[in-house]
Amino acid sequence: MFLDHKNLRKTLQSFDKTKVLNLVCNRNLHSVCSIFIFTQILKKELFQYQIEFRNMESSINFCFEHNGEEFCLSNEQEPCMPCYCAQKNTVGVDILYSVIKSMNILKIETLWPIAICFSYYKVFANQSIYSSFGVACESANLENIKNTLQGPLAKDRIINSGLADVNVALKDSTCEKCWEMYNSIVFSIKVLNCRSDGVFFVKRNRLEFLLGSSLFQCIKSDLRFIHEKKLFHPKSASSDRKIGEFLAKRGISISAANEAYLGLDSQVKDLCATSFGEYEKFVFKLGT
Repeated sequence: MFLDHKNLRKTLQSFDKTKVLNLVCNRNLHSVCSIFIFTQILKKELFQYQIEFRNMESSINFCFEHNGEEFCLSNEQEPCMPCYCAQKNTVGVDILYSVIKSMNILKIETLWPIAICFSYYKVFANQSIYSSFGVACESANLENIKNTLQGPLAKDRIINSGLADVNVALKDSTCEKCWEMYNSIVFSIKVLNCRSDGVFFVKRNRLEFLLGSSLFQCIKSDLRFIHEKKLFHPKSASSDRKIGEFLAKRGISISAANEAYLGLDSQVKDLCATSFGEYEKFVFKLGT
């Protein structure tokens, strides 16, 4: 029997809570995220459970047996609204999201795995799609990409910006249903209103690993960015000079570029945001 947003809770109510549920989870990211959410439902309903990980068909998230009948959560099931994205690995998590909303279990332990799954398949993957189409370049042809993507995409969500960031990729390559789910996740996280520890929705610079290094080292280590901006040179000194000239044209000095990014003043950080673009992402903070 396949589980969906209509029968999952009713199915659990018919189970004997004195018995242990033996859950079998697939070995992939969306399955681990879905089983983590499902265990929060089981805890709320006071079920005992144990988990075993196996390699199964990729569309299966997890399975369990009860009274000789097998129950599965699959990505082939249709959620409340049909998904038109080429990437459908979030369907199982979407079904569970509908269930936890109806059960009022919107908390850190359930929202974080949803954010991980959605970010990986709908943001990270789409960023790769955009890179292959050349959207990170200023001369990106967004109309051509819109025609390439599958599903009914809203024309008014095509945003023509200079350096396209992950948010643009998400808006332009995600179906209406998943875009609504994304906004719902963001809203649920903001409602939690975490003060120090918890899940947050924050802005980050487009350059990878910038928070843990200097701007100069971050650019030098980003081969994709160096290729895009034609900053590569066989000689390290010449490559460094090209990077320095690139930053100088944007008003960022060499001394500032060699300082730790977290130690820079707000004016230089604003220049970095303007020059390289920003995107919003889910982060989990603990012990801050």
